[in-house]
Amino acid sequence: MRGSALEHMYAGKMLAEGWGVSIACDPQSPYDFVLVNHTTGQIRFVDVKAESYRKNCPPGWTKKTTRIFRTTSKEQRKFIKNTGLNIEIITEDFDEIISKL
Repeated sequence: MRGSALEHMYAGKMLAEGWGVSIACDPQSPYDFVLVNHTTGQIRFVDVKAESYRKNCPPGWTKKTTRIFRTTSKEQRKFIKNTGLNIEIITEDFDEIISKL
């Protein structure tokens, strides 16, 4: 649920910045959005991820040291190899965004 909410918030943010946003309908799509800048013609493929943190870490570990880093998935790497197009991985801290509202 956090991931879906974060995707919709990011889509709204990109619309507000003037990007055209196409949301992928296929749940197996290697990206969440196709963003199009109608002025420059720039096209971006974006996958939005909620930041995740390791649990049960030793005392003294900070939020920064327990963060789980996201990389491209097998399907995303296949897409990049076959098309020559890049997929941007955007990670956002859902709880931090909600606390600012």
